[in-house]
Amino acid sequence: MLTQVEVVKDRQRLCAIRPAWDSLWRQSGASVFQSHRWITAWSNECSDALRLACAWRGDELVAVLPLCIRSWHGLRVLEWAAQSFSDYCDAMVPDGWQPIELLWDAVTRIGGFDLVRLKHIRPDAAVQPLLQGVGIEERVETCLQVACQWPSGEAWFRNLNKKTRNNYTRGKRILGESGPIVFRQLADDEPREPVIQRLLALKRHWVENRDAPLVRSDTTLLSLTEALHQMGSLRIFVIECAGTIIAGSINAIHRDRMLALFATYDAAYERASPGILLMTDYTIWGFDHGITEIDYLLGAEPYKFRYANREVKLHIFIAGKTLRGRLALAAYQRLRRYSQPTIPSVTIGSAYLTEKGTPRKPPKKAKASAAA
Repeated sequence: MLTQVEVVKDRQRLCAIRPAWDSLWRQSGASVFQSHRWITAWSNECSDALRLACAWRGDELVAVLPLCIRSWHGLRVLEWAAQSFSDYCDAMVPDGWQPIELLWDAVTRIGGFDLVRLKHIRPDAAVQPLLQGVGIEERVETCLQVACQWPSGEAWFRNLNKKTRNNYTRGKRILGESGPIVFRQLADDEPREPVIQRLLALKRHWVENRDAPLVRSDTTLLSLTEALHQMGSLRIFVIECAGTIIAGSINAIHRDRMLALFATYDAAYERASPGILLMTDYTIWGFDHGITEIDYLLGAEPYKFRYANREVKLHIFIAGKTLRGRLALAAYQRLRRYSQPTIPSVTIGSAYLTEKGTPRKPPKKAKASAAA
């Protein structure tokens, strides 16, 4: 049967193809960022023009290239659907399905964009071969993970070096001076909106975070979080001091991986490093509950490098498609030559190294649980 290509451009049609999309999503092994609920939650919050290229064989959806056109400083930019909120972007194709060019050609024939800028592409992404010929690689970004090599969360904690473990104990002691300390996961039936609004307020306290896509809006994080809840993927972890949330992390579990999507803490407790304490606690929780990888996602913050033992390089491809787009791209490239980002001088996995810089051997006998 011949493959028919459809470009979905309206939200009503997107809703109608949900059963077929869900079936393909499960078969393809795509991430939560390509799920129908995630894309729909994003589309309900934005005004971007949908360009979701879908390949059909009869009633079976066999591939999706989820794109959109966003207005950016007067330019029409072709990018991934929900790109600003998705750390891993890709097409959804089954194993062995090669002609992804059919989907790309269908979108480009419609046109309507000046610039192509496709971000957050893993080296093993299905779309990689296509993009090698579409445009130039603009730059590479880093995602950091902790791949589980220990039998439990306690064993992972005991393998951290003495300084890291002492900092954890010290932080808990400092917090304890302000009142009872509780680390917990929100229950499924617990109201989420007050917690999410509290985390947004804490995040906005930090000036450098106020322009982040999830922080600018009052409703986008709520919508995406609800999508994760409906998928059964949502996990929200908090630290409370005297009954008040002072740190929180919104995570997603997909298969046996945990994605740390959104985290923040109360600046009033900065001396105790509550964000690091929370990250330590949910990592212990994850490894105790069958998680094989904690993914800190995009961002080169030093604390991620310390705990991570693996990294993935993500690619960005960019190309000008109209004269206006090519001129904008040339100006952007000239500007980038004078504003290269600073790479943090932090050793990946430094939390597992001794003061001499050698890998630390875990103690023969585990002490009392760090999560107790």
